[in-house]
Amino acid sequence: MPAYTVVAASLCGSTLENRSNAQVVFAADATQAKEICAAKFDGDGSLWSTATVTEIVAGTDWSGWTFYIGITKGFGTSTLEPRTVEVVGTDANETIDKIAALLVTALNALPVIANASYDAETQILTVASIADGIGDAKLIVKITPPNGKSEIPSLVGTIVDGGIAGADLTVVLPADTDVVPQSVLQGAV
Repeated sequence: MPAYTVVAASLCGSTLENRSNAQVVFAADATQAKEICAAKFDGDGSLWSTATVTEIVAGTDWSGWTFYIGITKGFGTSTLEPRTVEVVGTDANETIDKIAALLVTALNALPVIANASYDAETQILTVASIADGIGDAKLIVKITPPNGKSEIPSLVGTIVDGGIAGADLTVVLPADTDVVPQSVLQGAV
């Protein structure tokens, strides 16, 4: 059964439970979503009959999401020189596989990496290979939603880092088929 956000357009003269003009409901369709909202507020059926109803649909579009990779320590020099890359999903690069390809290009453009790669079957992004010689470095991987203030740690899979210089640095990214988390903010009066 689909989920919907239902937002009442006008609150003038209405008494609403918890002073809220929005509800998230599960219903068969938009009409039923409005009806269940009206049923909760006896006498305010007209308020909800003109409400805006939006279906909440899980998707696999990563447009607007920021993918950040930071590499610190262990570059085999006496000076610590952290490196970072950041890729933002776009309408043309909205899948994990496409974003991973952009990350590989950005990583291979760094002076310390020439062998970054991505395996679409396992979702493993090799940030640096054994040949790059920085396997003792530390990886910081963040995936942040559009307009997000911080990352969502559960989207980042296993990180292999901090070993020996002659080791791979890897991270498991979400699969192209994974549901992209989303939140819908609705105001209260």
